[in-house]
Amino acid sequence: MNESAKSTKAKMMNEVKKVDSEMENAEDKARAEAESAKENMKKIWLAALGVYADAYDRVSERYDQLRESANETVHHLISRGKEVEDQGEKKINETQEKTSNVLHDRMNKVRETFFGKISGEQMMPEEKIGEVTKRLDDVSDKLDALRSELADKFKMSKSGGGEHQTGKVADSRDTKKMHEREEAHT
Repeated sequence: MNESAKSTKAKMMNEVKKVDSEMENAEDKARAEAESAKENMKKIWLAALGVYADAYDRVSERYDQLRESANETVHHLISRGKEVEDQGEKKINETQEKTSNVLHDRMNKVRETFFGKISGEQMMPEEKIGEVTKRLDDVSDKLDALRSELADKFKMSKSGGGEHQTGKVADSRDTKKMHEREEAHT
């Protein structure tokens, strides 16, 4: 081969080596960029996973707080309900006692008025005694009906029930007795 062919061949070989070297550099650069992109994608994935985990933790924590708060509220309401129930029972007992005391005082006054002054001259006729006894029985029946109604209303409030039939029957009996008394007086 002649010199010029050798020189051309050497130049070509240098060019091929140069291209090979550039290709290797480009491949290394592409691998490095692919590796960098892969690392960046992994970082993005991990960041998204971190956001999800933080959000989940916050929601779980808030849920636990709300559940605890709801439990505390329910316990407070139950405790308050017991207090109100106890107060209601106390008021009913006081009212029943006061009503009973007032009735007994009135009955004693009536007895004292009509029976305490009994002497030979002031004796009441039989029919008056019967009328007074009937009125006392009516008052006693009313008191029993009121006690029953109070007890029924209290039981309904404790159980959360609605209208109670016994209360309706007691009301209708009281109304009927009132009409009978009015007719007896007229």
